[in-house]
Amino acid sequence: MFSSVKQLRIDLITLNVLSLARRPLFFPNCLLFSYISCRKFSFFFALNKILPGGRGLFIERGPGLLLYAIGDLHLSLETNKSMEVFGGAWDGYIDKIRNGFSGLGPNDICVICGDLSWAMDLDSAAKDFHFLDSLPGRKIVLKGNHDYWWSTATKLQSFFDREGINTIHILHNNCYFYNEYAICGTRGWFFDQDTGTDQDRKILNRELHRLETSLQCAGDRKKICFLHYPPRYHVYVCQEIVSLMSKYGVTDCCYGHIHGFAKRFVVEGNVEQIHYRNVAADNVNFKPVPLL
Repeated sequence: MFSSVKQLRIDLITLNVLSLARRPLFFPNCLLFSYISCRKFSFFFALNKILPGGRGLFIERGPGLLLYAIGDLHLSLETNKSMEVFGGAWDGYIDKIRNGFSGLGPNDICVICGDLSWAMDLDSAAKDFHFLDSLPGRKIVLKGNHDYWWSTATKLQSFFDREGINTIHILHNNCYFYNEYAICGTRGWFFDQDTGTDQDRKILNRELHRLETSLQCAGDRKKICFLHYPPRYHVYVCQEIVSLMSKYGVTDCCYGHIHGFAKRFVVEGNVEQIHYRNVAADNVNFKPVPLL
């Protein structure tokens, strides 16, 4: 498989993984060929050039390639749940999203922090995905609480292949490399020790496992964590998620989920050595926030 590669270095082998992700990614300066799906067995290979026939996202070396984040686009091009019913900032929000993305270059990266589409299944979400695919830049998408279309990584990839969608990738039990940084994350969850149910605890434990899997995949790279649910909100702290981020040295955390009047209580800025940003679309004027 590697006979044509002059120099191959195994950068990291993480045990406890079985399946390999179908979409290798190439990022600038490290030209990292990453089959990353940290369920049972994962390999990160740093290559000097692209493997023949490799199915990857290749970003040319060079200055000016940026990393962005935004969340909660709530697209509804096929379903009848347009956010315009809420008025205010949501009036004409599809055009606002299109204009907001217009400043991205074709190889820039934008992480979408959940709640991408109101659709209930993948077929109903096709128009929303094609709209997102048509926007400039490469998109990495994680799950939000309203993403009922979400399925397995294999089914999502098959859907993207069938629909000819080439600029959207899934963040789920994996991570992606951007120069010396690792893009990590999961949906997250609200859990209160006093009011949370046994089911809430199970969901939180599952999210903690997914987040730790993602962070472990990152190795010793600088880590940026992307969540849908805020790990801090007003006086609430999801200590389990915050502790996990601290354990793995996360420097920045972006999240969405909070809208409207509730945004007055979001936690942003540096707290205990992690910089927090709320990037829900209506809170950032539907324009992706530059991070790096």
